Amino acid sequence: MTRTIKVLGKAITYFKFELKTNLHIGSGESNIDTEALCIRNTEGDLIIPGTTLAGIFRSNLESLFGVNNSLIKNLFGFAKDDKSIASNIIFQDAVLGNFKNTNTDIRDGVRINRKYRSAEEKAKYDKETVFKGSMFQGITTINKTDKNAGQFNDYLELIKIPFYKLNEGLTSIGGSSSRGLGLCSVKECHFFIFDFTNPEHLTDFVLNDFYDFDKIKKHKKDLRLFDFGGYSGEKPSKDSYSMRADLTITTAEPLLISGPRTNDEEVDFHFVKTNNTYFIPGSSIKGPIRSRAEMILETLEITNRQAIIEKLFGSTEQKSKIQISDLFPKGELKMKWFDHNKIDRFTGGTMEGALFTEKLVFDGKFHGIITVDKLSLPELKLLMQTFKDLYLEDIRIGYGKTRGYGKIKGEITKLSIYGTEGSKISGIDLADYGFDFSKKESIYRICETEDIYLRDNIEKYRKFLELLEKENYA
Repeated sequence: MTRTIKVLGKAITYFKFELKTNLHIGSGESNIDTEALCIRNTEGDLIIPGTTLAGIFRSNLESLFGVNNSLIKNLFGFAKDDKSIASNIIFQDAVLGNFKNTNTDIRDGVRINRKYRSAEEKAKYDKETVFKGSMFQGITTINKTDKNAGQFNDYLELIKIPFYKLNEGLTSIGGSSSRGLGLCSVKECHFFIFDFTNPEHLTDFVLNDFYDFDKIKKHKKDLRLFDFGGYSGEKPSKDSYSMRADLTITTAEPLLISGPRTNDEEVDFHFVKTNNTYFIPGSSIKGPIRSRAEMILETLEITNRQAIIEKLFGSTEQKSKIQISDLFPKGELKMKWFDHNKIDRFTGGTMEGALFTEKLVFDGKFHGIITVDKLSLPELKLLMQTFKDLYLEDIRIGYGKTRGYGKIKGEITKLSIYGTEGSKISGIDLADYGFDFSKKESIYRICETEDIYLRDNIEKYRKFLELLEKENYA
């Protein structure tokens, strides 16, 4: 005879995500404009499916506690052989709250031939993306039963971690996250706990629709905001280090990341836009950084360089560890128009009627975020070498690199390391290298250093690079 499970209460969590970069969650459908449409519900509203959120939350927790952690398995459910446990957490689809005033655009891309480090012929692709700044609102419910009552408070502690990592930019949502899409911040996150053994709670839950996001505002006094900084639950079983680098790109020469022509542009080649804002796609930074990392390893004659690169930057078989967000302007961008004639390679003269114009960023700054999950010191060393080349203006990006375009200066304005083992990483006390440590008890952010290129910090930064030099890549 099957035993009936008695529901003793619920914890309903309400949250709002604001996109910091564009988002793509594919529906598997296409139309005349794009081969990859974003997913929508039956009413046509753009959504983040509950299954996507459940997968993100579960994978984040399993990376810290292991795939066989009983608490995670009991919370999210599992099935193995003839034994199964139903999930105790339910994610509803997160719906685009301001969908009436929000549009999407088409993001172009091209596949790169890794051998020749150039675009593959006839390998262009595109996808629909939701604009940066869009707000999604969602609800998740954790059931308290007579079977899991002893673990209920632990469940509430666990789900703080994925919310925190999303807010810090350490986790992205949807596809093409390593190329700049899917970063968000948590604008609201609060929950109300119902104890059904309390008649007032039970009556309140039955008479009010607590799954209607608009109707809960009158109950806001009862809702407790999550404290992202603190965590008092079970200690993770794995050492898991992550890094976040705040990156500022300054143009040293004219820059053009070419986008599709639109009716409002009176030029043949113009800077790529999203929601009428110029930006640098994360893929336009990740590609050159990957190529430079490959060149560094080749120069050093590292034998297993392909495995190192694929482990860090990803391949068709494994996900990238490194995620580089889209970069958006900091302040005003100064634009210039350039006129050109196409050259007849046979005669050496200009081609008749072949005038074309370009609109470039002549002077400007862009800001974005680089994050690396499951970081090792050798990988950090390799990235630091590429960051140094960015700072020394030795890496070009975008269109027209052979014509003098695309020279940039890249500065890491803040470097943060996250982990589970306090102030040391691989036995190294980073306080000796200019890192300030968090004063708050937390399993998350260990330490950070800011303005590492300033004169007061450069000696400590050099000392840190010397430490990395002692680490072998292999």
